[in-house]
Amino acid sequence: MKKFFGKRLFSLMLAGAVVITTYVPVNAYEFSPNEIIDLKGVSDTYGKAGNVFGIYDINGDDIQELFESEPNGDYIKLKVFKYKKSTNKAVKVKTFSKVSKVWGAKKSIIVSTPSKPADSYTKYKIKGFSLKAVKKITVKKVKGVAKYSQNGKAIKKAEYKKAVKKIKKGAEAIPFGVAGYPWIDSNVIGYAGAVGDVGIKNDAHLSFNYEYLSNTDDLDGRRATVGGAVNAMKRTSDRKKEIFTGKKVTGKDSEKVRMLFKKLADFSARDAVGIEPLKQDIERIQAISSIKDMTAYLTDTSRMVPTRFVKLNSTIHSAMQGIRLPDVEYDSLQSDDGRESFDNTVKKVLKKIGYKKSEANRIIKNAVALDETLVKGFLTDDKLKKKYPSDNCAYIDGQSVSELCKNFPLTDILKGYGSKAETYGFATLQTKYFSNLDNVYKKKNLELLKDYMIYAAAYRGVLITDSDTLVSAVSDAQELVGRPAVEKPVGQEAIDSFIADLVAANDYGESGYLCSSKIWEFAPLICNAYVSEYYDDSDKKRVSDFAETIVDNYEAMLSEEDWLAEETKKAAIEKLRAMDINVLYPDTLPDLSYLDINETDSVYTTFYKAREATQRHNAENEGKLLDLQGWRWDLDTIFDTTIMNSFYLPTNNSVYILGGYVDGKEDISTLTNEELYGFLGLVIGHEISHAFDSAGAKYDKDGVYVASEENPSGWWTDEDWTVFEKKVKKMAKYYNGISPLNGVDELNGSMLTGEAIADMGGMAVLLRMAGQIEGFDYDKFFREYSKGIFLYKAPKMADYLMSFMDVHPLGYLRTNVTVAQFDEFYKTYDITKGDGMYIAPKDRVKIW
Repeated sequence: MKKFFGKRLFSLMLAGAVVITTYVPVNAYEFSPNEIIDLKGVSDTYGKAGNVFGIYDINGDDIQELFESEPNGDYIKLKVFKYKKSTNKAVKVKTFSKVSKVWGAKKSIIVSTPSKPADSYTKYKIKGFSLKAVKKITVKKVKGVAKYSQNGKAIKKAEYKKAVKKIKKGAEAIPFGVAGYPWIDSNVIGYAGAVGDVGIKNDAHLSFNYEYLSNTDDLDGRRATVGGAVNAMKRTSDRKKEIFTGKKVTGKDSEKVRMLFKKLADFSARDAVGIEPLKQDIERIQAISSIKDMTAYLTDTSRMVPTRFVKLNSTIHSAMQGIRLPDVEYDSLQSDDGRESFDNTVKKVLKKIGYKKSEANRIIKNAVALDETLVKGFLTDDKLKKKYPSDNCAYIDGQSVSELCKNFPLTDILKGYGSKAETYGFATLQTKYFSNLDNVYKKKNLELLKDYMIYAAAYRGVLITDSDTLVSAVSDAQELVGRPAVEKPVGQEAIDSFIADLVAANDYGESGYLCSSKIWEFAPLICNAYVSEYYDDSDKKRVSDFAETIVDNYEAMLSEEDWLAEETKKAAIEKLRAMDINVLYPDTLPDLSYLDINETDSVYTTFYKAREATQRHNAENEGKLLDLQGWRWDLDTIFDTTIMNSFYLPTNNSVYILGGYVDGKEDISTLTNEELYGFLGLVIGHEISHAFDSAGAKYDKDGVYVASEENPSGWWTDEDWTVFEKKVKKMAKYYNGISPLNGVDELNGSMLTGEAIADMGGMAVLLRMAGQIEGFDYDKFFREYSKGIFLYKAPKMADYLMSFMDVHPLGYLRTNVTVAQFDEFYKTYDITKGDGMYIAPKDRVKIW
């Protein structure tokens, strides 16, 4: 199941907002039979306080049975459900009125029922749609004397103990987990309808959003929908389409974007050139006959080369990963399904160029083999954080650059691009990449190296050759996310729409992800054009002024923290005041004159010229200590303002509120205070709070990582840091006790604390501000908050994966856990002990 859904889940995960788009396969059941808890027929299992669930395959058919227990005095009432394939329902096969415990044995279960002085045990097997007892060990008290029996035959107490031990041999207690207790994950498709609106007192996220969550009419059978974020994504996408199609073209950057779009959408010109340029590039690679020739080919930076094993793409430093899958770093081999899709695309291209099937298979096999060699020994995220805690990067000083590779011509390539790496050095995520690359850059591996480069050329060329190759590649990408193949558009209007959909798509798993991930060289142009067309200084000032008000209140909030020493408060406030909050776009748009588009060039030549120009532009800026408070989307695409996200960077103590997020509302000037606070204010407060979460708290006001083994407190007093750590551990422990979905392990609270702290910090400062407004509508505010990025619809497996992969708590928890920390929520809805949303004051886990 993990492998099946791994290719259908795409998310953007920074220290900020996360947007989720998820997919289910065409013609699949709405729920897997192994997710029996979610099937029709079990709807009465939800909404009852204390109900817990377990899953176990009784009969060994690889389909799990469901066990539901509910309180019954000192014991439990147990119901057992089996999956019925013909109706895709869960059917109840047995109810036990009183049970002490349940074990799973080989193709059977053992149920313990209470009796005095000991328990009775019965072994059951499933027969059709009923449970049949196959062995009984009973205890009865007759006139105060215990009577033991086995299958109706009297036995002694010692024999009873042996019989119990024997019947339980090899059996394991069936784990009963509380499914999101006291809340279900109502973002999962079908849950809301099964539960019904249980009311704000019991489940605020579900009740606030019940109408949306319970409606499945907007599902197309293949794709789940995003809720609160979909407006922003659609609006930025529509705006970009306006620029592409010429409805709005005024600035020089807009004109370049329009010219680019015209080239992409000119199928006649593309087909006239065909696949010939790609074929010629691959033939040049194929003609390389020695390592000396290979070095000459790679170091000639005056010509276009599909790949040089080197990518310069960081704001200040070089990031040197050159893995074959498009524009990813070191985890390209994690998805077998994704790799198969890419391989299929490459196979089609190679066949079109003239390679035999056996030759294409060899190229793909060699590319995969080399890819696996290049990533061998790479550090996982956790190991990176431990080894390089300040920013997960290794710094290579200038003197050491030339020592990284003895065989591979790294320094010659860097010099060819104008890099100053040998003077300034650079940073990289994985130093192991260089030793791996250097070790394989030898005569005996020449064919491996060539095939790797041919693979890269073929895949990177699919979008910029003839129209048939483009449409085929897009269809492969559609299949990867469980959607049907696309038809080749006919007529210029249809072609324009097809290209606009691809290029405008935000990279969240939509069908356009293949194109949008490969157009990054032109993303800065699109950003400049977008800002010029849709923003003015009044928009920037409005958001900036609002952010400044939040900072003022955050300072007051820090000053009021009674558990912080004055010394720590002073340092925290200094960090807050030194923080740079960037909204919508930089004060000065980057100069993109290096991205020149020649009207007579083919689309293939245009893109490769842009790739080379971008490499040279980044290399020229490398090592120069640029203004760290700046906003350079020409040097790092994480700053692309059309993306629906916001984030905090601890290494420069800066917050970035991207336009793609702000565009979620038509006009923020028309928003009420409650809407503005719930929509935008909490995100700004959230990002500010990252400076004081469990990771950000280790950086000082200048972005320097000041925590160490010798001085773990950094800029904090030792006493305050000890208290802070206790608070963080308490929060982690709280999340550790939550199982978001039945059959899913409890959450990893330690992984979630950073985002949870930021959510609660944002809520705290906005509620402080709300308290200063007479007549503030807290109900409207809390509802607006829950409709943000926390609201979406997902198949069960999507949230299952998210619960283990994402540093953000699941959406329903980001609403419920956060609001339940604050008195204002309790007062607004009269929440009292016994309500599902109630958390005792001593158990609340907010830090700020």
